[in-house]
Amino acid sequence: MDWALAGSPNSAANAEATEMKAATLAAMKRFEDAVESYDRALQFNPTFEQARDNRLNALFELKQGKRCPPAYMRGLFDDFSSHYDETMLEKLQYRAHLHLRELADRVLPRVTPPWRILALG
Repeated sequence: MDWALAGSPNSAANAEATEMKAATLAAMKRFEDAVESYDRALQFNPTFEQARDNRLNALFELKQGKRCPPAYMRGLFDDFSSHYDETMLEKLQYRAHLHLRELADRVLPRVTPPWRILALG
């Protein structure tokens, strides 16, 4: 197939179509083929963020990445957020936030209104 050059009028459409092909290959666990297609999509549009992120995910699946790609981590957290409370509080009986509050009540002076503690990690 004769591929359009980057910057041509069809390069954005070609990049999107090629990225969709790559995503299909990745869903089929054909990660090497997916990486090739993501590379092709990036040839059409070097700033195509979705293709770049998904390429990193495919490389990670092939154990060729040095660390988890940011998009991969976002996906994990996004998926987990829908059942975080049920998993952490009910299934795993997570209680660190309650212990921290009890410790803060013992150590910190009382103020009005009471302090609020936000656990960020």
